[in-house]
Amino acid sequence: MLDILRKHSRSFLIYLVFTILIIVFAFTFGAISPDQACGGRGGPGSTAVVAEVDGREVGMQDVAVADALSYSPPSPRNNSQNAGAYMQRYQATRLGQLGLTGPYSGARFGRDPREIGPIKFQKLVDELVETRLVAQYAREHGMSITNEEMSQRLTLLTEQFKSEETGEFDETAWNNFIRGSLQTGPPAFEAFVKEELLRERVIELMVGAVSASQTEIEAEHKLSAETVKVEYVTFDKRSVAPFVPVAGDELDNWIAGHQEQIAAAYDKKKDTDYTTPKKWSLRVIKLDAPDVEAAAADATPEQKTALEAQRAEAKTKAEALRTELATALEAAKAEPVGEDGVDPVTKAFATFAEANSTAPSKATGGLLAQPVSEKDLGAPPFGAAIATAVPTLADGELSGVLETPDAFWIVRVEGTMPAVTKTLDDVRLELGKSLLRDEKAEAFAATLADAVLAEAKKDPAKKLADVLAEVAKQYPGEGGKALEVKESQPFSRLKSYGPGLPTQVPFIGGVGQSADFVKAAFAASEAQPVIDISEAIEPYKHRVVARFLEKKAAEPLTADEKKEIEERLTFEKQRRIYRGWYESYLAAKMADGDVELTSDYQEQLRQEQEAYRQSGGVLPGDIPPQGEPQTTSTTP
Repeated sequence: MLDILRKHSRSFLIYLVFTILIIVFAFTFGAISPDQACGGRGGPGSTAVVAEVDGREVGMQDVAVADALSYSPPSPRNNSQNAGAYMQRYQATRLGQLGLTGPYSGARFGRDPREIGPIKFQKLVDELVETRLVAQYAREHGMSITNEEMSQRLTLLTEQFKSEETGEFDETAWNNFIRGSLQTGPPAFEAFVKEELLRERVIELMVGAVSASQTEIEAEHKLSAETVKVEYVTFDKRSVAPFVPVAGDELDNWIAGHQEQIAAAYDKKKDTDYTTPKKWSLRVIKLDAPDVEAAAADATPEQKTALEAQRAEAKTKAEALRTELATALEAAKAEPVGEDGVDPVTKAFATFAEANSTAPSKATGGLLAQPVSEKDLGAPPFGAAIATAVPTLADGELSGVLETPDAFWIVRVEGTMPAVTKTLDDVRLELGKSLLRDEKAEAFAATLADAVLAEAKKDPAKKLADVLAEVAKQYPGEGGKALEVKESQPFSRLKSYGPGLPTQVPFIGGVGQSADFVKAAFAASEAQPVIDISEAIEPYKHRVVARFLEKKAAEPLTADEKKEIEERLTFEKQRRIYRGWYESYLAAKMADGDVELTSDYQEQLRQEQEAYRQSGGVLPGDIPPQGEPQTTSTTP
């Protein structure tokens, strides 16, 4: 960027100022604290070296510059709907705030975003090593970047440093940005940018002439647009457990030898599975009131004042009604029970509810259709105030006026049903049978899948539902349980998972991801519909028995579709060529000792990983992956 400044700084005084700034920078650059250099990181100081690349150092100061120019991943504590978008932006960009544009810039030719983990330091060092190594390769082969080329590429970044009044480049603001935000100086920053552009130059010369052929375009279209639809049944521990045969003697012997395991399982499930919570039969009167807090965001001050007045009026009405109701109920206690056998107090409350309540229960005199638990009372249309008050009321007792965001309530307890807990003896047989079945289910899943597959092959024209009905004669499910037949969405041989990512075997909802399954599905037909796959499918690790339903041919390519496929395939080919070369080149350099990650790097990485875990984050490899497989982030 010095050439830009030189164009706007012709006087001897400006050059003198630059000389002084550079001298000051040379004396102060190494004094930056770790917090300044790396966004608050601990560990090695700002002068630490994290990597050696062809005899040149990659230091924490280099990391600081890259850090300031790169987007960050979301915090592990960020549960907002934007967290996923922030993570994708972080994974898919490289020095994103530098403003470099062009077909070979940024992260387009970087690592597969799915390989990039949430530790930003690890990602930055990985990218800096690549830039430094490829830039050195470029120099060795006579490539260079002029100041004019660099200035042209930094247009987006420098636009923000133009004076609003004159439109001229503001060198003071630019210097403040480099020294303050990037913690470096103009010469060092110029060298930093030139190395990034040298990386681009290598990529362009290496793959710029590569393109997709017509044959490749047509094959890609067929692989991604031709679809198959199947019906399928999955076999895993949970789905097959009700079908596991458990003989009487086997069960008795197992229970006798696993008393501690049964007791532990009972203790774990006692409060959830074997306890019916305390419940109350209630009569309620509800008086609607405006939800001032919910309306406040869109209401004018005058409207909010009016809503508050309406709510206060509703509360006054509720309190007056409660006083009148309490008097009526007290008087009703002295009345005899009529011929209808209804308690006069109950009848009095019902009369008030029918006349005043806005709840649906007004039609039944305020009586709720079902007894409710404390948990029920804490949920809409009730709320915390009602859930807190009801457990303190005795049968027949009337609450005060209870407030929820959109109403005022008056509640009377008609009756109380105490909590009931089954004892261990009550459920020992049931629990023992469940545990034994769980123990045998994994092995039995393969047995049942094989039985269904064999039955399906007997009569390929038979639907899977009929096949399951036949197998159920040998393995009847307990309690009316039956395996479920599902239909897949149409799927292709290959699917693109996003811009810049190569097409892959599709992930089929409910089935999983398996090249063998997809291949077998496309090989099947109406004449031979049974899909014979005997291996467990990832990531669910379950067996699947499937049957062909239909195949749809790819529609003819439009001009726009052809262009999109050509551009995507061209980029994928270019990226594969460059990444293949770079990974091999890096491996050779590391084997020769020309690229090394230092002990300072390892210590900084360890500290950042630990800090991430302490913030609630889970790194790949910490626990078995859930759902679709995830790839652990790696660095050279």
